This record gives sequence, C-alpha cells and structure tokens, in this order.
Amino acid sequence: MCNRLIKTIYLTIFCILAVVPAIAQNVYFISPDGSDAASGSIGSPWRSINFATQNTQPGDTIYMRGGNYVYDEVWIKPGWGGANGLYKTLAAYPGETPVMLSQITINCSYLRVEGLFFQLPKSIRVVDWDSPSLHVHLMNNHFTGPQPRYGAIEFRGSYGLIEGNTIEISGDNGESQDHGIYVMSGENNTIRKNTVSGTFGYGIHLYDELKSNDDPNVLKYIRNVVVEENIVKNSRKRSGMIVGRQHNVRVENVIIRKNIFAGNNHVGLLIRQVDGLIEIVNNTFYNNGLQALNLGEGSADPVVPSAKIINNIFYTTGNNCREHCDWFSEYLVDVSSGVGQIEVNRNLYLPLSDGIRGAEDVSPVSAEPMFANPANDNFSLKAESPAIDAGIQVGLPFNNIAPDLGAIEFSENDDDANAQNPHGFNLEQNHPNPFNLKTAINYQIFEPGKVKISIFDMSGQEITTLVNEPKNEGFYTAFWDGKNANGDTLPSGIYFYQLKLAAETAAVSHSEKKMVLIK
Repeated sequence: MCNRLIKTIYLTIFCILAVVPAIAQNVYFISPDGSDAASGSIGSPWRSINFATQNTQPGDTIYMRGGNYVYDEVWIKPGWGGANGLYKTLAAYPGETPVMLSQITINCSYLRVEGLFFQLPKSIRVVDWDSPSLHVHLMNNHFTGPQPRYGAIEFRGSYGLIEGNTIEISGDNGESQDHGIYVMSGENNTIRKNTVSGTFGYGIHLYDELKSNDDPNVLKYIRNVVVEENIVKNSRKRSGMIVGRQHNVRVENVIIRKNIFAGNNHVGLLIRQVDGLIEIVNNTFYNNGLQALNLGEGSADPVVPSAKIINNIFYTTGNNCREHCDWFSEYLVDVSSGVGQIEVNRNLYLPLSDGIRGAEDVSPVSAEPMFANPANDNFSLKAESPAIDAGIQVGLPFNNIAPDLGAIEFSENDDDANAQNPHGFNLEQNHPNPFNLKTAINYQIFEPGKVKISIFDMSGQEITTLVNEPKNEGFYTAFWDGKNANGDTLPSGIYFYQLKLAAETAAVSHSEKKMVLIK
C-alpha cells in the first residue's frame, strides 16, 4: 500500500511538472520613466498602459514598476484583453508600489488588474461602451484618499470578480451619491473579501437605472450576484450597502453572505427593490445607525417577492445615526408590507426589544454574541459565545456540530478555519502563480504574535525562511525569489509556503499553500 502511494505521488508530480512549460507566459514591464519605443523588458520597459495592453497577447503579464503614473487617458479597449483561459494580467511588480494618479477605464474581456495603488479620487471604471466587458477581475488593489465621484470601483459587465480590494475614504468632501464599489447591470458577478470604509454614499452600491445613452426599449439585468466576506463600515451619509433598481432594470438572484456591516449611518443593508430571490445569510451587523437590515424601505408595493434571512447577528447599542436620522425607525430588522414570501430563521437580535418588525423569526436568539474585539473590527466569536453552533444548515461549510451565527465561524485549531478567523491570520495565494522571477505572499495578522513564513519542497524539507519575527495586527507581504537559504536558484517545480503564528492569547496555528516555480 505504501509503495503504491509513493508511486502515485511521484506520478502526480511528474504529470504536473510535465505541463508546467505549457502554462508559461510572456512577461513585460512598464515604468513611469519608460518609453513605448522600448522593448518592454525589465531593463527597457514601456511607459503607457494603453500601449502595453494593445501590444501584448492573451496570457501575458504586464508588471508595473514602482512610482507615480500620470496619463492623459488610460482606456483599455475591446480586443486589448485576453481570451478564454488566457487572462491578460496588469499587476504590480512584486515588492514595488505603482501609484495611479490617473483613472483606468476598461472596456475589454479576460483582464486582471491586481495589486495597484490608486490615489483617490482616481478610480477604476469597467464599462460596456463599445462591447460587453466580460471576465474582468479587479483584485487586491488599494484606494486611499478623498471621495471619488460615484465610486472608487464602477463596474458594468458580466462574469466579473471584485476581490480583496481596500477602499479607505478620507477628507470631508463628498456627496451621498458617491460610493465605494458601484456595480451596475451584468450577470454572474462576485464581490468578495473587500474592505470599504468611510464612503459618503453607500459602501457597496448594487443598483442601476436608465442612463442617458441607454436604449429605453432594452431591459437590463443585475442577475446572479454573490456578495460575500466583505467588510463595509462607517458610511457617512447613507447605508453600508444598497440593492435596488429603477425602470428598465431587473434584479434577480442576489446572495449576500458572511459580510460584516458596522457603524454605517442609516442601515447596514438596505434592500430597496428586487425582482427575484434575495438571500441574506450568516452576516454580522454591528452598531449601524438606525437599522441593521431593511427590506422594502417601507413600501406597500410589491418590491421584494422572495427573501431568506437566516443565521445573521443583528446587534446594536442604540441610535448611532449621524445625518438624516428621521428617515428610518429604530428596529434591527424592518420588513415592509411589500415583501412577499419570506423565511426568517435563527437570527440573533440584541436587544430583542428592537428586534424585527413586519415578519416573525421562527427561532430567534437573544443573547450577547461575545465578539472578540469589536472596537478593533474583530468580529470573531469568543469560545463561550452563544452564537457558536446555534445556526441551521444553509449549504455553507462549518467547523463544528452546526453552523455558527454571524459572518465568522469559530474554530480553535482547524487550520482552514484559521485562514479566515480573526483570532489568527489570513494567508492568501501567492501572486503571480506560476512565477519565474519573484512572487508575493500577502497575509493579514489579526492578533499580535510571532510570525514565521517558511518555504518547503515536495519532500517536506524546509528550504528557506522568509519571515521570523513578531508582528502586530495588520496587512503584510513577503517575497520569494525562488532561491534557498544559501542563495542558490532552485529548479522548476512545486513548492509549499507555510505561515505559522504563535499568538499572544492563542495556541500556535499554521496554514500552507502550494505554488509553482518556472525557470
């Protein structure tokens, strides 16, 4: 049995290594002091994003070197993206900080934009002016500065992914129609693991209407959208998130799960008008201004035909509204008479006296949820929390005998759970992967402790150590250049990286991920 297992492992390794050359890609570079007359190599980089995306092929990666980028216009047009299975990638060069001082407009398909830094109000827009924008991924970008008009990310397209972005709005100038992530018409889009804070309007704005250049005879759809594992906090004039529409738009099949809505001015989550099922499952609502959740915005007209509200935590210490505080009544959950079929089950309300109006929870929970450290945005559950194992099954993975309530599953020792549990850390997949020159490993520490990041080969032998020191809470990046501890370049193959955290108040936890080196 043992020999057969070893043979199977070696055969698997051989097969993986055999296909590694097939997934190799061309790599090009741009730099603020480059030239579009250059070759695009690391030693002779191009200058403009427009030129680079127009003159590369599907599957290619364009690295942006560190520095400030100022352009008259960045417009990535139809035909300048990738192809099915061959994304074109525009990414920050590992270890460097490309700062965008110009807006990026995208109207193409199969494009990834990853790891860039935007000095707001400069932003990213994905549009459908000349043709649909399909399979556009916006990942791990950072937006900081004053509020941009309409949104830091505006997105109109389908099969898109908005993941891991951080939007932090500062300053005192902004309007209530200026948002964080603004997703308009499109299908099969995912909004995941973003952090949005301080917007003047909505943190996440899932909404569309008839625009001046739209054909009034064409019906638009917002359909099959998943919003999960985001943190939306401290929206100043409006609510954390809104889902709605106007004429000539239909909103169908929206899933909102495992998000944290905290400290937003009016409502954590406002569902204004939809045309199909909306699922609100395993979210955490904390100290939003007047209400945690509002369905229908008081309308008696049929505005929400079907809804599920299950396994959420609705918590408030009182009225935390800052502006236009007469717009909503003080209820944790407010369901209008315009809501049709609704299932409400196994949610936690505190206080229960301000619990739910307009519907009845089949099996409510009223207890202190016992968050780990909500003052520092740590909404994981303490070991004695009554929210642990208190939920019902809704098709999401859980760690113990039953699902927990709220956005974050509690686990003491499960390695996979630790990757999402703010008692420990979040270890991301390295990028790029596969890689040739250098790869970045992003990770977030939720509780201070000693961090060790090591690289291992397929035999389990430790090759080198990237990090071995105490870290406070925060976001970090480690880099690996494909060399061992002696500085020797390693051959192509599969390697593993491990993050081990010895936190001050918890047992040692660790997690591993796989990566591919191509030489």
